[in-house]
Amino acid sequence: MNRLLLIAVFFALPAVLAQAGPSAHPAQTESQQSPPPPCAVTQVEQSAAASFVDEPLPELKKQFPSLRTISVDPEQDQLTAILDKTGDVLAGLYQRIPNLVAREEVRRPIPSGLSFAIPLARRGGNLDATLDDSPNGRYRSTVYVYRIVRGDGPAGMEILNEFRTDSHDHPIDDSGRNPDSPRNVGFATSWLFFFRANQIESRFRLLGEQKIDKHDTYVVAFAQNPGRERLNTIVDAPTGQCSIPSQGVAWINQSTYQIIRMQTDLLFPVPSIHLSQLRTILEYSEVPIPERGLVLWLPDIVKNSWRTPAISGEELHLYSHYRLFGSTVRVLPDAAAMPSSPQTSPQTR
Repeated sequence: MNRLLLIAVFFALPAVLAQAGPSAHPAQTESQQSPPPPCAVTQVEQSAAASFVDEPLPELKKQFPSLRTISVDPEQDQLTAILDKTGDVLAGLYQRIPNLVAREEVRRPIPSGLSFAIPLARRGGNLDATLDDSPNGRYRSTVYVYRIVRGDGPAGMEILNEFRTDSHDHPIDDSGRNPDSPRNVGFATSWLFFFRANQIESRFRLLGEQKIDKHDTYVVAFAQNPGRERLNTIVDAPTGQCSIPSQGVAWINQSTYQIIRMQTDLLFPVPSIHLSQLRTILEYSEVPIPERGLVLWLPDIVKNSWRTPAISGEELHLYSHYRLFGSTVRVLPDAAAMPSSPQTSPQTR
Protein backbone atom coordinates (compact mmCIF):
# COMPACT_ATOMS: atom_id res chain seq x y z
CA MET A 1 0.00 0.00 0.00
CA ASN A 2 1.26 3.45 -0.81
CA ARG A 3 0.93 6.60 1.25
CA LEU A 4 0.64 10.15 0.04
CA LEU A 5 0.84 13.31 2.14
CA LEU A 6 -0.90 16.58 1.36
CA ILE A 7 0.34 19.52 3.43
CA ALA A 8 -1.31 22.79 2.39
CA VAL A 9 0.20 22.30 -1.02
CA PHE A 10 0.99 18.75 -2.06
CA PHE A 11 3.70 16.41 -0.84
CA ALA A 12 3.95 12.66 -1.47
CA LEU A 13 4.79 9.80 0.84
CA PRO A 14 4.38 6.34 -0.71
CA ALA A 15 4.71 3.49 1.80
CA VAL A 16 4.34 0.01 0.40
CA LEU A 17 2.31 -2.56 2.31
CA ALA A 18 0.88 0.07 4.64
CA GLN A 19 4.02 0.65 6.63
CA ALA A 20 4.66 4.08 8.03
CA GLY A 21 7.63 3.00 10.12
CA PRO A 22 8.27 3.82 13.76
CA SER A 23 9.51 7.32 13.03
CA ALA A 24 6.04 8.35 11.91
CA HIS A 25 3.88 6.31 14.27
CA PRO A 26 5.93 4.96 17.20
CA ALA A 27 3.00 3.41 19.01
CA GLN A 28 1.07 1.91 16.13
CA THR A 29 1.86 0.76 12.60
CA GLU A 30 -0.57 1.21 9.77
CA SER A 31 -1.03 -2.54 9.46
CA GLN A 32 -2.87 -2.35 12.80
CA GLN A 33 -5.17 0.45 11.72
CA SER A 34 -8.43 0.28 9.80
CA PRO A 35 -7.98 1.06 6.09
CA PRO A 36 -9.07 4.58 5.13
CA PRO A 37 -12.13 5.08 2.90
CA PRO A 38 -11.76 5.69 -0.85
CA CYS A 39 -11.13 9.27 -1.93
CA ALA A 40 -14.21 11.04 -3.25
CA VAL A 41 -14.28 10.58 -7.04
CA THR A 42 -17.45 10.62 -9.13
CA GLN A 43 -18.29 7.89 -11.65
CA VAL A 44 -17.94 10.47 -14.42
CA GLU A 45 -14.42 11.37 -13.27
CA GLN A 46 -13.45 7.71 -13.04
CA SER A 47 -14.77 6.78 -16.47
CA ALA A 48 -13.11 9.81 -18.10
CA ALA A 49 -9.63 8.45 -17.34
CA ALA A 50 -8.35 5.69 -19.64
CA SER A 51 -6.14 3.13 -17.90
CA PHE A 52 -2.82 1.84 -19.23
CA VAL A 53 -4.48 -1.56 -19.68
CA ASP A 54 -7.15 -0.13 -22.01
CA GLU A 55 -5.33 2.69 -23.78
CA PRO A 56 -4.04 2.01 -27.34
CA LEU A 57 -0.29 1.45 -27.46
CA PRO A 58 0.36 4.46 -29.76
CA GLU A 59 -1.15 6.70 -27.08
CA LEU A 60 0.98 5.09 -24.38
CA LYS A 61 4.09 5.68 -26.49
CA LYS A 62 3.22 9.38 -26.64
CA GLN A 63 2.98 9.50 -22.85
CA PHE A 64 6.10 7.40 -22.20
CA PRO A 65 8.98 7.84 -24.66
CA SER A 66 10.76 4.82 -23.14
CA LEU A 67 8.15 2.61 -24.83
CA ARG A 68 9.12 3.78 -28.33
CA THR A 69 11.41 0.79 -28.90
CA ILE A 70 8.91 -1.81 -27.72
CA SER A 71 8.29 -4.81 -29.98
CA VAL A 72 4.52 -5.17 -29.95
CA ASP A 73 3.02 -8.56 -29.17
CA PRO A 74 -0.75 -8.31 -29.67
CA GLU A 75 -1.28 -11.89 -28.50
CA GLN A 76 -2.04 -12.25 -24.81
CA ASP A 77 -1.58 -16.03 -24.60
CA GLN A 78 1.77 -15.64 -22.75
CA LEU A 79 0.39 -13.31 -20.10
CA THR A 80 -0.88 -15.93 -17.63
CA ALA A 81 2.44 -17.80 -17.63
CA ILE A 82 4.40 -14.54 -17.22
CA LEU A 83 2.25 -13.48 -14.26
CA ASP A 84 2.51 -16.91 -12.62
CA LYS A 85 6.30 -17.10 -12.91
CA THR A 86 6.76 -13.48 -11.83
CA GLY A 87 4.51 -14.01 -8.81
CA ASP A 88 6.52 -17.06 -7.76
CA VAL A 89 9.85 -15.23 -8.12
CA LEU A 90 8.63 -12.24 -6.10
CA ALA A 91 7.22 -14.47 -3.36
CA GLY A 92 10.63 -16.11 -3.03
CA LEU A 93 12.36 -12.73 -2.99
CA TYR A 94 10.01 -11.42 -0.31
CA GLN A 95 10.74 -14.38 1.96
CA ARG A 96 14.53 -14.03 1.53
CA ILE A 97 14.89 -10.32 2.32
CA PRO A 98 16.56 -10.05 5.75
CA ASN A 99 16.84 -6.97 7.96
CA LEU A 100 18.87 -4.54 5.87
CA VAL A 101 20.36 -1.07 6.11
CA ALA A 102 21.39 1.13 3.19
CA ARG A 103 22.64 4.60 2.34
CA GLU A 104 19.84 6.78 0.95
CA GLU A 105 20.51 10.11 -0.73
CA VAL A 106 17.40 12.24 -1.26
CA ARG A 107 17.58 15.09 -3.76
CA ARG A 108 15.02 17.84 -4.13
CA PRO A 109 15.16 20.90 -6.40
CA ILE A 110 15.99 24.25 -4.84
CA PRO A 111 12.98 26.53 -5.46
CA SER A 112 13.74 29.54 -7.61
CA GLY A 113 12.33 31.55 -10.48
CA LEU A 114 14.03 29.18 -12.92
CA SER A 115 13.52 25.49 -13.61
CA PHE A 116 16.42 23.41 -12.34
CA ALA A 117 17.28 19.77 -12.83
CA ILE A 118 18.11 16.88 -10.57
CA PRO A 119 20.71 14.90 -12.56
CA LEU A 120 19.75 11.33 -13.43
CA ALA A 121 22.87 10.47 -15.43
CA ARG A 122 24.63 8.86 -12.46
CA ARG A 123 23.78 5.32 -13.54
CA GLY A 124 22.48 5.98 -17.03
CA GLY A 125 18.90 5.02 -16.24
CA ASN A 126 16.62 5.49 -19.24
CA LEU A 127 13.82 6.96 -17.17
CA ASP A 128 11.11 9.05 -18.78
CA ALA A 129 11.29 11.03 -15.56
CA THR A 130 14.27 13.27 -16.25
CA LEU A 131 13.49 15.91 -13.70
CA ASP A 132 14.41 18.71 -16.10
CA ASP A 133 16.73 19.34 -19.02
CA SER A 134 18.44 22.39 -17.57
CA PRO A 135 22.25 22.00 -17.62
CA ASN A 136 22.57 24.17 -14.50
CA GLY A 137 20.70 21.85 -12.18
CA ARG A 138 20.57 22.85 -8.52
CA TYR A 139 19.20 20.63 -5.80
CA ARG A 140 19.37 20.02 -2.09
CA SER A 141 20.82 16.67 -1.10
CA THR A 142 20.37 14.92 2.25
CA VAL A 143 21.79 11.53 3.22
CA TYR A 144 19.88 9.15 5.48
CA VAL A 145 20.22 5.63 6.80
CA TYR A 146 17.45 3.56 5.24
CA ARG A 147 16.24 0.44 7.02
CA ILE A 148 14.20 -2.57 5.92
CA VAL A 149 13.11 -4.60 8.95
CA ARG A 150 10.93 -7.69 9.11
CA GLY A 151 8.00 -7.51 11.51
CA ASP A 152 4.71 -9.12 12.49
CA GLY A 153 1.61 -8.13 10.56
CA PRO A 154 -2.08 -8.98 10.85
CA ALA A 155 -3.14 -12.65 11.13
CA GLY A 156 0.44 -13.73 11.76
CA MET A 157 1.63 -12.44 8.39
CA GLU A 158 5.25 -11.28 8.28
CA ILE A 159 5.70 -7.85 6.73
CA LEU A 160 8.60 -5.60 5.76
CA ASN A 161 8.71 -2.25 7.53
CA GLU A 162 10.70 0.49 5.82
CA PHE A 163 11.85 3.69 7.54
CA ARG A 164 14.83 6.01 7.76
CA THR A 165 17.05 7.47 10.47
CA ASP A 166 19.65 10.21 10.51
CA SER A 167 23.39 9.59 10.48
CA HIS A 168 23.35 9.18 14.29
CA ASP A 169 20.72 6.43 14.12
CA HIS A 170 17.93 8.69 15.40
CA PRO A 171 14.48 8.27 13.79
CA ILE A 172 13.52 11.34 11.80
CA ASP A 173 10.20 13.11 11.85
CA ASP A 174 8.87 12.30 8.37
CA SER A 175 5.32 13.31 9.19
CA GLY A 176 3.47 16.14 7.53
CA ARG A 177 4.48 18.45 10.35
CA ASN A 178 8.07 18.51 9.12
CA PRO A 179 8.31 20.27 5.73
CA ASP A 180 12.04 19.49 5.47
CA SER A 181 11.74 15.71 5.62
CA PRO A 182 11.53 13.51 2.51
CA ARG A 183 8.02 12.54 1.49
CA ASN A 184 8.64 9.05 0.13
CA VAL A 185 9.30 5.70 1.76
CA GLY A 186 8.52 2.04 1.11
CA PHE A 187 9.91 1.17 -2.32
CA ALA A 188 11.48 -2.23 -1.66
CA THR A 189 8.21 -4.09 -2.25
CA SER A 190 6.39 -1.89 -4.76
CA TRP A 191 5.88 -5.02 -6.85
CA LEU A 192 3.27 -6.43 -4.46
CA PHE A 193 0.67 -5.97 -7.22
CA PHE A 194 2.29 -8.97 -8.95
CA PHE A 195 2.04 -11.40 -6.02
CA ARG A 196 -0.19 -14.30 -7.07
CA ALA A 197 -2.57 -13.65 -4.18
CA ASN A 198 -2.80 -9.96 -5.14
CA GLN A 199 -3.22 -10.35 -8.90
CA ILE A 200 -6.98 -10.73 -8.50
CA GLU A 201 -7.09 -7.08 -7.45
CA SER A 202 -5.84 -5.79 -10.83
CA ARG A 203 -6.22 -6.21 -14.58
CA PHE A 204 -3.10 -6.94 -16.64
CA ARG A 205 -2.06 -6.57 -20.27
CA LEU A 206 1.07 -7.70 -22.10
CA LEU A 207 2.23 -4.66 -24.09
CA GLY A 208 5.14 -6.41 -25.80
CA GLU A 209 8.86 -7.05 -25.44
CA GLN A 210 11.71 -4.58 -25.02
CA LYS A 211 15.46 -4.53 -24.36
CA ILE A 212 16.23 -2.42 -21.27
CA ASP A 213 19.80 -1.92 -20.04
CA LYS A 214 20.94 -5.19 -21.69
CA HIS A 215 17.93 -7.07 -20.28
CA ASP A 216 15.35 -8.66 -22.58
CA THR A 217 12.06 -7.89 -20.88
CA TYR A 218 8.34 -8.45 -21.10
CA VAL A 219 6.47 -5.16 -20.69
CA VAL A 220 3.26 -5.61 -18.68
CA ALA A 221 0.70 -2.93 -17.83
CA PHE A 222 -1.61 -3.23 -14.83
CA ALA A 223 -4.54 -1.32 -13.36
CA GLN A 224 -6.13 -1.88 -9.97
CA ASN A 225 -9.83 -2.60 -9.83
CA PRO A 226 -11.59 0.24 -7.96
CA GLY A 227 -13.10 -1.00 -4.72
CA ARG A 228 -10.04 -3.11 -3.82
CA GLU A 229 -8.46 -0.77 -1.28
CA ARG A 230 -5.88 -3.14 0.25
CA LEU A 231 -2.99 -2.00 -2.00
CA ASN A 232 -4.23 1.52 -2.66
CA THR A 233 -2.26 4.72 -2.24
CA ILE A 234 -3.19 6.39 1.06
CA VAL A 235 -3.58 10.16 1.01
CA ASP A 236 -3.27 12.31 4.11
CA ALA A 237 -5.36 15.28 3.00
CA PRO A 238 -6.44 18.23 5.18
CA THR A 239 -9.86 16.58 5.35
CA GLY A 240 -8.44 13.26 6.56
CA GLN A 241 -7.05 10.05 5.09
CA CYS A 242 -8.44 8.44 1.96
CA SER A 243 -7.18 5.86 -0.54
CA ILE A 244 -6.70 5.85 -4.33
CA PRO A 245 -6.20 2.90 -6.74
CA SER A 246 -3.08 2.79 -8.91
CA GLN A 247 -1.97 1.63 -12.34
CA GLY A 248 1.46 1.13 -13.86
CA VAL A 249 3.91 -0.59 -16.17
CA ALA A 250 6.49 -3.22 -15.20
CA TRP A 251 9.54 -4.43 -17.16
CA ILE A 252 10.07 -8.13 -16.33
CA ASN A 253 13.30 -9.96 -17.15
CA GLN A 254 12.48 -12.75 -19.63
CA SER A 255 15.02 -15.16 -18.12
CA THR A 256 14.64 -14.59 -14.38
CA TYR A 257 11.11 -13.09 -14.20
CA GLN A 258 12.46 -10.44 -11.84
CA ILE A 259 11.03 -6.91 -12.19
CA ILE A 260 13.91 -4.61 -13.12
CA ARG A 261 11.92 -1.42 -13.67
CA MET A 262 8.48 -0.28 -12.61
CA GLN A 263 6.32 2.80 -12.96
CA THR A 264 3.18 3.50 -10.96
CA ASP A 265 0.59 6.25 -11.46
CA LEU A 266 -2.80 7.09 -10.04
CA LEU A 267 -5.62 5.25 -11.80
CA PHE A 268 -7.46 8.56 -12.15
CA PRO A 269 -7.06 12.16 -10.90
CA VAL A 270 -8.79 13.14 -7.66
CA PRO A 271 -10.23 16.67 -8.06
CA SER A 272 -11.75 16.61 -4.58
CA ILE A 273 -8.24 16.91 -3.09
CA HIS A 274 -6.74 18.74 -6.08
CA LEU A 275 -4.47 15.82 -6.98
CA SER A 276 -3.92 15.42 -10.72
CA GLN A 277 -0.79 13.21 -10.80
CA LEU A 278 1.40 11.06 -8.61
CA ARG A 279 4.08 9.12 -10.49
CA THR A 280 6.79 6.85 -9.11
CA ILE A 281 9.49 5.36 -11.33
CA LEU A 282 11.72 2.71 -9.81
CA GLU A 283 14.82 0.99 -11.10
CA TYR A 284 16.00 -2.14 -9.31
CA SER A 285 19.51 -3.58 -9.26
CA GLU A 286 21.15 -6.80 -8.14
CA VAL A 287 22.34 -6.57 -4.54
CA PRO A 288 24.61 -9.29 -3.09
CA ILE A 289 24.42 -10.05 0.63
CA PRO A 290 27.49 -12.28 1.00
CA GLU A 291 26.98 -13.03 4.72
CA ARG A 292 23.75 -14.87 3.82
CA GLY A 293 24.78 -16.08 0.38
CA LEU A 294 21.92 -14.00 -1.08
CA VAL A 295 21.43 -12.06 -4.28
CA LEU A 296 18.45 -9.69 -3.98
CA TRP A 297 16.80 -7.17 -6.31
CA LEU A 298 16.32 -3.91 -4.46
CA PRO A 299 15.65 -0.25 -5.36
CA ASP A 300 18.57 1.57 -6.95
CA ILE A 301 17.02 4.80 -8.25
CA VAL A 302 13.52 6.02 -7.40
CA LYS A 303 11.96 9.18 -8.77
CA ASN A 304 8.68 10.49 -7.45
CA SER A 305 6.75 13.41 -8.93
CA TRP A 306 3.36 14.95 -8.21
CA ARG A 307 1.13 17.63 -9.59
CA THR A 308 -1.82 19.70 -8.49
CA PRO A 309 -3.46 22.56 -10.37
CA ALA A 310 -1.38 24.99 -8.31
CA ILE A 311 2.02 23.33 -7.94
CA SER A 312 4.18 20.38 -8.88
CA GLY A 313 7.04 18.74 -7.04
CA GLU A 314 9.56 15.93 -7.22
CA GLU A 315 12.11 13.93 -5.28
CA LEU A 316 14.93 11.64 -6.35
CA HIS A 317 16.13 8.80 -4.10
CA LEU A 318 19.48 7.07 -4.66
CA TYR A 319 20.17 3.83 -2.75
CA SER A 320 23.57 2.19 -2.22
CA HIS A 321 25.68 0.17 0.25
CA TYR A 322 22.99 -2.34 1.20
CA ARG A 323 24.14 -4.56 4.06
CA LEU A 324 22.80 -6.69 6.88
CA PHE A 325 21.31 -4.84 9.83
CA GLY A 326 21.37 -6.57 13.20
CA SER A 327 23.17 -6.83 16.51
CA THR A 328 26.38 -8.70 17.18
CA VAL A 329 28.23 -9.04 20.47
CA ARG A 330 31.91 -8.28 20.98
CA VAL A 331 33.60 -9.30 24.27
CA LEU A 332 35.83 -6.58 25.72
CA PRO A 333 38.22 -6.70 28.74
CA ASP A 334 37.15 -4.47 31.59
CA ALA A 335 39.28 -1.66 32.99
CA ALA A 336 40.73 -3.82 35.75
CA ALA A 337 41.64 -6.59 33.30
CA MET A 338 39.28 -8.95 35.07
CA PRO A 339 38.48 -11.77 32.62
CA SER A 340 35.62 -12.92 34.80
CA SER A 341 33.66 -9.72 34.09
CA PRO A 342 33.28 -9.43 30.32
CA GLN A 343 31.48 -6.50 28.79
CA THR A 344 29.54 -6.43 25.60
CA SER A 345 28.95 -3.66 23.15
CA PRO A 346 26.38 -3.66 20.33
CA GLN A 347 27.59 -3.21 16.77
CA THR A 348 25.80 -2.69 13.52
CA ARG A 349 26.90 -4.72 10.58
